[in-house]
Amino acid sequence: MQNEKKQLDIVSALSGAIERTKTILFCPFDLLKWFLIGFAAWLANLGGGVGGSFNFNFPSGKPENADKLISTVKNHFSGSFSEIFSRTLEIKYITTIALIVLAVIALSIILVLIMTWVKSRGEFIFIDNISNNRPGIITPWKKYLHEGNSLFLFRLCIAALSFLLVLILIASIILYVISVKKTALVLLLILLCVVIFLLPLAAITLFSFYVNEICIPVMFAENCGCIKALAIFRGIFFENKAVMLLYLIVKIALSLAIAFAVISLTLLLCCCCCCLWFLISLPYLWAVALLPVLIFNRAFSMEFLAQLKPEYKKALFPLNSWTY
Repeated sequence: MQNEKKQLDIVSALSGAIERTKTILFCPFDLLKWFLIGFAAWLANLGGGVGGSFNFNFPSGKPENADKLISTVKNHFSGSFSEIFSRTLEIKYITTIALIVLAVIALSIILVLIMTWVKSRGEFIFIDNISNNRPGIITPWKKYLHEGNSLFLFRLCIAALSFLLVLILIASIILYVISVKKTALVLLLILLCVVIFLLPLAAITLFSFYVNEICIPVMFAENCGCIKALAIFRGIFFENKAVMLLYLIVKIALSLAIAFAVISLTLLLCCCCCCLWFLISLPYLWAVALLPVLIFNRAFSMEFLAQLKPEYKKALFPLNSWTY
C-alpha cells in the first residue's frame, strides 16, 4: 500500500508540473513574460542545454596503430629522467606550443568557472520565476546570493573530485604502458582501469543528479546553504528510497522522450527551414524555444519535493501566485 501511495505521488507531481507549465506560459499568454522567463531558464541551464551527460570517447582503429602508439610512448619515456627530458626538448617549438596550450587551458578554466557561477545563481532565479509565476532577474539575483554562491562552491568541489579521478586514471594508464611489455596485457589493464574509475564517476554523476533535482529546491525553500540542504536530503532519501529510485527511472524515461522529440524537431526544422533552425540554435533563443520543456522539468522536481515534504509546499508555490 505504501508503494502504491508513492507511485500516486509521482503521478500527482507530473500532473502538477504540467498544470503549472500551462498556467505560467498560457494563462494568459504573454510574449514578454515568455522571453523574460526564457532568459532565467537560459541562465539556469548555461552550458548544459536541456540535459547533461558525461561522454567517454574511446579511440578506435587498427591493432597495428595501437601497437605503434604504445611503442612510441614507451620509447619516449624509457631511460633516465635526463634522457626523457632531452628527448622532450628536441621536439620543435615545444616552448611556444606549451605556452599556447597553457594559455588556452587557463582561459578555458576561467570561462568554465564564470559559467558555473552564473549557472548556479541562475538556478535560483529560474526557480523563483516558477515559484511566483512571474518573471524577474535582478530581485532574485540579489535575494539568493548566499544560496547561489554555496551551490557554486559545492559544484566546484565535485568538479575537482571528478578531475582528480580522471588524472589518476590517466597516470595509471601511462604507468602501465611504460612498465608492461605485452600489448594485449596493456590493453587489458587499461580497460580494467577505466572500469574501476568509471564506478566512482558514475556515483558522482548520480549524486549530482539528486543535488540538482532535490537539494536545489530544498535550498530555495529553506533559504539555506548546500551543506544544510544535503543533510535534509539525506533524511528524505533514506525515508523514501523506493520512491527516489522510481523518480530517477521516470526522469530517465522523460529525458529520453524529450531528447527524441527535440532531435526530431531539430531535424525537421533543418530540412524545412535552415534559417529558423539556425535562429533557435543560438544562445538564449534555444531556451526561449524550449521554455515549456525547461519549466516542466524544474516544476516536476519542485512538485515532487512538495509531495515528499508537504511543509515546503507554501515556500515552493505561494498561494497568492497560483489560481487555476
